[in-house]
Amino acid sequence: MHILMLFSALLLGSQSRRIPVETHRLPNGLQVVFSRDTTVPIARVGVYYRVGPREEPEGRAGFAHLFEHLMFEGSPHLAAGEFFKLIVESGGRFGARTLYDLTKYNVTVPTNALQRVLWAEADRMAGTQIDTARFTNARSVVKNEVRQQGYNRPYGRFVWVDVPEFAQTKWANFHSVYGDTPDGRMEALDNATLDDARRFFATYYTPDNAVLVVTGDFEPRTTLAWITSYFSRIPSGAQRPVIDNAEPPQLRELRATRTDANITRPGLALAYHMPPRASRDFWTMQVIDQILIEGGDAWINEELIDRRHLVDAVYGGVSPRHGSLYTTAGPNFWATFVYRDTGTSPDSILAGMETQIARLRSTPVDAATLRRAIVKARADFLAELTAGRGEGLTDLLGQFALFDGSADRVNHMEGLFATTTPAMVLSTARRYLRPEQRNILSLEPGARK
Repeated sequence: MHILMLFSALLLGSQSRRIPVETHRLPNGLQVVFSRDTTVPIARVGVYYRVGPREEPEGRAGFAHLFEHLMFEGSPHLAAGEFFKLIVESGGRFGARTLYDLTKYNVTVPTNALQRVLWAEADRMAGTQIDTARFTNARSVVKNEVRQQGYNRPYGRFVWVDVPEFAQTKWANFHSVYGDTPDGRMEALDNATLDDARRFFATYYTPDNAVLVVTGDFEPRTTLAWITSYFSRIPSGAQRPVIDNAEPPQLRELRATRTDANITRPGLALAYHMPPRASRDFWTMQVIDQILIEGGDAWINEELIDRRHLVDAVYGGVSPRHGSLYTTAGPNFWATFVYRDTGTSPDSILAGMETQIARLRSTPVDAATLRRAIVKARADFLAELTAGRGEGLTDLLGQFALFDGSADRVNHMEGLFATTTPAMVLSTARRYLRPEQRNILSLEPGARK
């Protein structure tokens, strides 16, 4: 497949083949992205809505996640459960996910089922059915998922929920993706009404707020004709609220402690605010991530594991435990975190982390270290691209189109990482990894507060 060929080429230092990218825009604002690969008779469809928890009205936390489920509860021509049935009986698979800045729906089917999938997705966009029974059912499912994933699972909220709650200042950023609160209450979901849900759908689940991606084995002209026929009849939405979610500069270190009744081993996280996505520094942070924590040669790994023997593993990254560098467009964090033995001093771990971060801030990184980090960043990009047996390409095209205005950015990432210089790394580290911008989270065993 062309993705595997590209993977080999990137790791060898050259990109011998571009990923084909064809874009269109319907009069109602829907962005359409094609990438054709006829290697196997499979087609993938992704629909990406520019709506996540940041777009939720205050007091209605959890709506984006709720709608991830509601979109399967029925549409004008498909009763509840019939979308699932259509995909499974076509020999396909499906999935959905709510992230900070988007909600996505993915379907993979044999090529001969592509037309019916496009019809079904248009039917959902045209009018997801929201009545008392469907709304109550989806809300119940969501609340159970929150309890299972966030509260009944060890480390369920660690880093990805806990850090924004204490380290960000604006409600759009610090409230939970799940719509819950630190004490486990889900009052916002409990108090939501049908009218609230209908307004939210009409505002955000519209063609002018979405990207439709088709990849795999398909005929572009025929597919575009189907898309035009099914989606053009859906009107654009009303003007959406303008949300200023930019965080003010952090002027002092912040610390917080959380407890988790399901754990016996404490956790410790160190997080820094990310640069804006439009900044070159944003992408440089991916190279910094590789220098500091990714792989056995990473500086913090060597410091904490090999030299000091304080922990057995180091984790982290951009938007850790919930997405990646590629899935986030708004305020987020780069973080590194560990699980420690109760007899190991958290201050000694933090000192080891800071020793290596200070090293990165002090002098330009050497050429050999930078070269290895760039190779690892490119490999990480290719892992994203090939994830889910090809669905990763669909996701990246949708995310680049939604967040950056160009799906073709997929063909420029290798060059972006390769042109990172020691001066860029030094400048980014000095600007975004300063001591006053640290956020330190301790997770302790015990009754949840």
